[in-house]
Amino acid sequence: MSIRLFVGPDSAVENVTSAPQRTVYVGVSTDAKLGGSSFTFTDHKIFTSQPGSLLATNGTDQVFPAVATDSFGYLYAAWSDNSNIFFSSSLDLGKTWSTTPVQVNQGATVGKSNVFPWVAADANGHVVVVWFGANLAGNSNNTTVIERTCSDGTNSCRK
Repeated sequence: MSIRLFVGPDSAVENVTSAPQRTVYVGVSTDAKLGGSSFTFTDHKIFTSQPGSLLATNGTDQVFPAVATDSFGYLYAAWSDNSNIFFSSSLDLGKTWSTTPVQVNQGATVGKSNVFPWVAADANGHVVVVWFGANLAGNSNNTTVIERTCSDGTNSCRK
């Protein structure tokens, strides 16, 4: 079995516009890596963010959405909107997913830059999600927000 998590547009219309990628998908192949000359993937939609939401504004394509599987064949996915980390799970090889993704970052991390989620699962169905988080609020791709401003107005402070 081979599993790939990816993000993309929700429709053909979104595909031809420059709208942020707001839908998370998983591709599952049960015939990959079996030595055949070809194989197939079946794609399943995990989640689509609502228009106007932070997920739709920033997009869900914040480098490296992650997927893991356990020995039961359950799938676990994590992704970022550049500020929050989300998690969802599937018990049927990605055909259906938990109805509402869970926002896993809480407390002092809310509103800060949170990116590069990673998810791992063990043989017994235990799951862990980790990510990089900043101590500042804002989009991690916006250096004017994330980088410290110096007394001279630049972000090249010298000590």
